[in-house]
Amino acid sequence: MEIKEDNFSLSNLKEWIKDYSLQDKVRCGIYCSELVIDIYENNYDSKAPRSAIEAAKDWVALPTEDNREAACDAASRANAVLCAARSNSYVVFAASNAAISASAAAEAAASCNDDSVASNYVASESAADAAFFAARAGGDNIKSKIISWIINRATNVEVGMEIKEENVSYLSVKEWIKDYSHQDKVRCAIHSAELVIDIYERNNNSKAPRLAIEAAKEWVASPTEYNRKAACDAASRAFAAVYDARSDLYVVFAAADSAFYAAVSSTRDDDSANSAAAEAVEAAASAGGKNVKAKIISWFSKNTHKC
Repeated sequence: MEIKEDNFSLSNLKEWIKDYSLQDKVRCGIYCSELVIDIYENNYDSKAPRSAIEAAKDWVALPTEDNREAACDAASRANAVLCAARSNSYVVFAASNAAISASAAAEAAASCNDDSVASNYVASESAADAAFFAARAGGDNIKSKIISWIINRATNVEVGMEIKEENVSYLSVKEWIKDYSHQDKVRCAIHSAELVIDIYERNNNSKAPRLAIEAAKEWVASPTEYNRKAACDAASRAFAAVYDARSDLYVVFAAADSAFYAAVSSTRDDDSANSAAAEAVEAAASAGGKNVKAKIISWFSKNTHKC
């Protein structure tokens, strides 16, 4: 079924996202729910629905068992406020439901680490629910944004994007590096993170993000199980620093996030490393702006032989 507004329905949403990775299904749910969370918050003081979205983000950033359980708990708390929202207008109820669905998608995606048919199915259901309820809450304008997001992802993944500054994004970078070796994917992430780590360190005393980059370098130099575990530990410590940086300027948060993902890329299997490295590049570009984007593109131009 062609991806367009006229075909927007719950069943078609499930079809459109069925081949997404588990994390990309959750990203879809997060994006959609964030479009309408303000509708709920303009009517209620509870932060439970927003916390459910944040819990889903935390799982995407670091898909651990702890973060899966946190997403589950956050979804349950958000679900409790639905009873009150049902007595309000439908759009308020739908906005809250979109947030719950995003968190539920994270819980479902994390319920199985082997991309099983069951976990993929439930994650698809929840992410599609988030998109569906967001459109119900926000109307045609929100529906249009959701369709644009899905089309953009489909275009980037299926067609690919020319390697140039204006195309630096998570989805494009995933395409650019998909044929790199695991170590070269990590090298890409390290390069990007090092371009912006000083932005974080000018604003925070923690060395955890820099140490995460160093741990990733150690793994590249010697990809042993010992160094993988060390990178995993360093990534966990960097994640705490990223969480703390949420109260800072966005560029500071993004700089720390890039370092975190550089370490994560060395701890995953090759396919998951592709996603983590792309996250590192996108975060660095967000933190450093046009100048950093130019340096990232220059790196890709010099390393096209890796593809």
